[in-house]
Amino acid sequence: MLVTLWGTRGSVPAPGVGTVRYGGNTSCVEIKLADGTELILDAGTGIRRLGKKLVAEAGPRPLFVLMSHAHWDHVHGFPFFKPAYEPGWTLHVAGSSRSLKAIKDLLYTQMNGLNFPVEFGELKAEIDFMALGDTAASIRTARLELGTCAHPGGCTSFRIVEGGGTLVHMTDNELSAPASKAKAHRAELVALCRDADVLIHDAQFLPEELARHAGWGHSTYLEAVELAAEAGAKRLVLFHHDPDRTDDQIEEIERLAREHIARQGYPLQCEAAREGLELCI
Repeated sequence: MLVTLWGTRGSVPAPGVGTVRYGGNTSCVEIKLADGTELILDAGTGIRRLGKKLVAEAGPRPLFVLMSHAHWDHVHGFPFFKPAYEPGWTLHVAGSSRSLKAIKDLLYTQMNGLNFPVEFGELKAEIDFMALGDTAASIRTARLELGTCAHPGGCTSFRIVEGGGTLVHMTDNELSAPASKAKAHRAELVALCRDADVLIHDAQFLPEELARHAGWGHSTYLEAVELAAEAGAKRLVLFHHDPDRTDDQIEEIERLAREHIARQGYPLQCEAAREGLELCI
């Protein structure tokens, strides 16, 4: 599978001279399977440029849009997704059965004529909503395992296995959440990430920022490293960057994460997510 990152920020877009290298768009990840099936994880503002690329490179075809949850920064790019406006395209919007209604309601609400000039019902593509179940599903040649993260309102993580390759997408997850509030036990998270070729994990906060953001549903780079190492993942991509973080600050986080990995002797590659990064799994 070929994985491309189109949006790596959390919370709100962060365009500007200080976010050029890692990008300012919110969450969106593209996955191309070996048989040509195309998956899109979340519809943050990164989906706008992805949509233009998809329409330009080939004719209408089905797309699977896998939604982790219904928070704005993961859906607010959808009204600008070009394939949705083109006849002949089919969009299968999919999510956990626990969250799909909230996702559907929000997509319709943000395009209701009051919040956006084009109403959802005016879109030209064929759009349906697929409940993936709560634990597992299959999409063409890929096997999906679903997990629930510790995040306000819930958040679905995805383990995607095709052939011998495994990607885990675990955005918006608070690894330090107390057991009474966590939606999943540590062992379940480790099992979902076990032996992943690539783990994309939330790393929005610094360790010194965590206390004043308890309950917000996000992790630090150190927590993401420890989860990846415990699970035996091969490569960690630090994701969902804080919108106030500059390129230089993200680069420093990447350096600190790598230093920690080296000190601990973990057999783990690590890098900060950046727009345009391609991962061949």
